[in-house]
Amino acid sequence: VKFEGDKIITYNEKNGLTDKTIWSITQDESGLMYFGSGESGVFVFDGKQFTSYNTSNGLLSNYISALQYDPHDNSIWIGTDKGINKILLNKNKEVEHIRSYTEQEGLKGVDVSPNGIVLNDEGIVWIASTNGVCSYDRRYDIPNLTPPRLHLMDIRMGYQIVDWNKFGHTVNRITGLPDNLELQHKNNNLTFDFQAFTADNVKYTFMLEGQDEDWSPLSSNTEANFTNISPGKTYTFKLKAVNSNGIWSKNSVEYSFTINPPWWQTWWFYTLAIITLLVSVVGFVNFRTANLAKEKRKLEEKVEERTVELKDANSKLSVAFQDIKDSINYAKKIQNAILPLDEEVQSALPKSFILFKPRDVVSGDFYWFNKKSNLIYIAAVDCTGHGVPGAFMSMIGNSLLNEIVNKNERIDAANTLQQLHQEVRKSLKQDRDTNESKDGMDLALTVIDRTSNTLQYAGAKRSLLYFRDNVMEEIKADKQSIGGVEIENNQFTNHIIQLQKGDSFYMFTDGYVDQFGGEKGKKYSSKRLKETLQSLQHLPITEQGENLDAIIDQWKLGIEQIDDILVIGFQV
Repeated sequence: VKFEGDKIITYNEKNGLTDKTIWSITQDESGLMYFGSGESGVFVFDGKQFTSYNTSNGLLSNYISALQYDPHDNSIWIGTDKGINKILLNKNKEVEHIRSYTEQEGLKGVDVSPNGIVLNDEGIVWIASTNGVCSYDRRYDIPNLTPPRLHLMDIRMGYQIVDWNKFGHTVNRITGLPDNLELQHKNNNLTFDFQAFTADNVKYTFMLEGQDEDWSPLSSNTEANFTNISPGKTYTFKLKAVNSNGIWSKNSVEYSFTINPPWWQTWWFYTLAIITLLVSVVGFVNFRTANLAKEKRKLEEKVEERTVELKDANSKLSVAFQDIKDSINYAKKIQNAILPLDEEVQSALPKSFILFKPRDVVSGDFYWFNKKSNLIYIAAVDCTGHGVPGAFMSMIGNSLLNEIVNKNERIDAANTLQQLHQEVRKSLKQDRDTNESKDGMDLALTVIDRTSNTLQYAGAKRSLLYFRDNVMEEIKADKQSIGGVEIENNQFTNHIIQLQKGDSFYMFTDGYVDQFGGEKGKKYSSKRLKETLQSLQHLPITEQGENLDAIIDQWKLGIEQIDDILVIGFQV
């Protein structure tokens, strides 16, 4: 956190400060600020961004407990839990020089206390640690500029010392290591022991060329372990070292060796395996070809026999299919015969349309019309199912509606639905406890009374929409169906509307609003239908029906019609 006037500025991961634990802070003459973290080394802040320095840059540890700026040489003393580093950065904030101080240099207590480094005017550095206080006179800090001299001491196999003479290898008299080392695939766990000839604090880095992509982190460990080295390759072990003054060894120590592959991974085994495989494939192909020729002859004989049988069966199937098709087409004629004639509807309601689009040849939706004295009955009915099953239900519904209206002198819309519900349950024997039939129908019924100039409406799950002075109203239906598992004495609500000239009324089944289509393949929806009807109010009622037909065809966009579609509209 930085206080700048009356502002508080917070720095975090976005600025490069990836560690939330800070133990020590210092600043050099150029204004650079240094932050010692708990796990990520030293962060240097130039006023805009943080740059981190850690063990990969040569620090003894990433735990930084103390920082102290030294104006003598513009360096930073860094206290860790493994000793002290002295680091000098160049103008580009790159590490120009780094030195380490541990017990090997005489430091008593390498675990430096938090903020436990103090520098006095005489150049004495005081260090507080878990073992007390130690002082260091930097005036006698003479750098060791001699590069470390490295020597590869031994190679162990499976962590065990090996007598390489017993492996049949010649041993170099100078290095004591085997020349041109080749090992079996099972001897692939090696340990390299090495040492630097110097009394300085040296750190090592190594890599196994052929397996490692980068050098290992700096470490004071004098052995390198490699397990499960992949066979079939030649590897080179490389070793470098750096002393406490940042002086690197002039040349890396290198030692090459080969791990031979097992016999099943050799070139001659692959060659033999390929030849054996090719011979086997050719033999198998010839054998299969001969068998297939025999089987082909047998199949041809069977095909001839089956062809005769299939022709006979196909002929019978075609006859049966044609019979079914003829039956369904005849059923369509019967269903069309029971539907009201267009002339009858137009005579009673000149300003009207009926949009009727069955999904199949026959339909489960149907429209019903009856004119009795000064009463005009018209309904949009949606029976259970579609196709042939729905058509059967539509004929039952049509017959029962005619019977109910004809035997009653004046019956309102609600009582018509009540009697229809009871008659459907009787016809389908749904009034018996043992019957599990759930078939029924949803419908909207209107009764126009020319004498009183009123319209009655009752609905079984199918609402009525009407427009007056271009304002839409919706009369909700009762939430119960005709027939099915509903109770026998369902009561329906009788709604009465006093008619005014120009009122438009609309009844519809669920096929229109449930049709999938459009760019996203969604349902047309009741909301969209209401908006469409609102937009068509300026047109004559017959043109509205034509527009609704064109709109739903365009909406489908090649998607199959999922249900029967029925929309009835009329204007008084």
